[in-house]
Amino acid sequence: MTDPTNPRFLPMFDIEDQRPLRGSVNSSATNIVQQGLMDVLIHLFALAMTVWKERPLRDVSETDDLDAAALARSCHQKLVGLPELTEPTTDVSELHERFQTLQQLRAKKPSRLLRDVEAAAREVTLSIVERVRSAIDGAIGNGPHRTQAVVDQVRAGLQAVYLPEPDPEPLTRFGRVIRGLVEIGRHRSALPAKTIEYVEQQLSQRALPLYDKALLALAGELVVVDLRRELADLDVFLDELAGRGHDFARNLNAVEAALEELRSETIRASRQSRASVLLEIAGATDSEILAGLLARQKCQDQRELVSILLQKWEADLREQAAGWLAPTASLGTLLTHVSPATIADSFQAVVEGSLGEGHTLYEMIERAGILRTARDLYERAEQLCHLRSRNIEPFNITPCELTIVRLPQPVGRRDGQIRDDLAQAFTDLCEYEHCALIEAPNSERHVVSVIRSSLGWPIGIEAGNTVMLLEYAAAHERGHVPHLVGVLDESPDGSALPSYLEMASLLKE
Repeated sequence: MTDPTNPRFLPMFDIEDQRPLRGSVNSSATNIVQQGLMDVLIHLFALAMTVWKERPLRDVSETDDLDAAALARSCHQKLVGLPELTEPTTDVSELHERFQTLQQLRAKKPSRLLRDVEAAAREVTLSIVERVRSAIDGAIGNGPHRTQAVVDQVRAGLQAVYLPEPDPEPLTRFGRVIRGLVEIGRHRSALPAKTIEYVEQQLSQRALPLYDKALLALAGELVVVDLRRELADLDVFLDELAGRGHDFARNLNAVEAALEELRSETIRASRQSRASVLLEIAGATDSEILAGLLARQKCQDQRELVSILLQKWEADLREQAAGWLAPTASLGTLLTHVSPATIADSFQAVVEGSLGEGHTLYEMIERAGILRTARDLYERAEQLCHLRSRNIEPFNITPCELTIVRLPQPVGRRDGQIRDDLAQAFTDLCEYEHCALIEAPNSERHVVSVIRSSLGWPIGIEAGNTVMLLEYAAAHERGHVPHLVGVLDESPDGSALPSYLEMASLLKE
């Protein structure tokens, strides 16, 4: 047999169970039946994703720039700019010095010059590799659903990159000419001066292009070393990017689930009892909402409509991700990294901000009747209990009546005026009490809510308030339960508290 005094067997007093049906004490709110809007949201989101995924995306062709020969020529231009490697004159000693310098560089003998030439090669290589990375990142950011296709294409391009082996022959040829010049110099006394001069001039002229080829070969060797290392890093980078496609798919599924849950919550919220403090106002149907959207955005069809919504949505998400994602982050990047709840809320806000005439919260309130809506909300927020004639000075009870009305920001073109008219209606209803009109937070942009309070109630049961205490004891004697069931931990069944009864008995003596 159940105990009727146990709150667990009195569900009507279970605050958590009753709140979804009856709101909270002293408050009321509008309940717009938004099932049509929710259906439109889910439909437009699916269409928007289809239109976005169908956009043509360019191939990543930057891997063609990973050409060792072209990079070697770029590096060669930088090396010629170094004082120790500038193009030499025909002076034999200078040519000989250049040959020794190239030998030391190829042998990787530690020196400042070796660090400089390696830095030049690295700078040239990284400039191209970073361009390739940026292109890959951009392609996946613009189309994360195509991640695997992009990765496969880039890998094929990287595998086609030709990395030649070091070629010592240009330096060897340059060295032969230098040794010839040295050998001629040793026979200077045995040969006519004009012969020596002629041979040295011919060999020096031949040495200049050979030096240039030897320097180009060195540049190619340095570039290949860096390029081989960067290609290995790019391969790891592609492995990391492959996971981004999974993140995008998982996030997108979560967004769809969030929209579906929002739709389910809307349907559940529309099933209110007649005694509810939630004032039901009929919303527009999905066909009416779509027609209004198309008309306001001046679109011929729904695909054109979602193209416009996509631009607004991307801008809104980028604003919400400011500070932790790049200001130029693509929609694909945003959909991969922004939380599903934020994405769903953003899409809903964009669609609602694009609604046509007659479909905003305030326009639906106007259709239902501004004064009627204000009066309904005001009366539904009537307090469930009051002091009647006891709120007078002899009882030391003089509360202040306060009504708080939370009004969302206007959305539609006419919302501002309707909002002002609704605010005036509430002000007129609160003729004998203070009415505070405040702006509702963005999370309550679909709701007008009212809270009515009596401020300044004293403690009703205490030694300084004899009248209330004695009435409390008399109520107990008549079998009246003075407390609400389940409100006080000391009195879960609402019965009188022994400490109060004892205090009353002492006052009677």
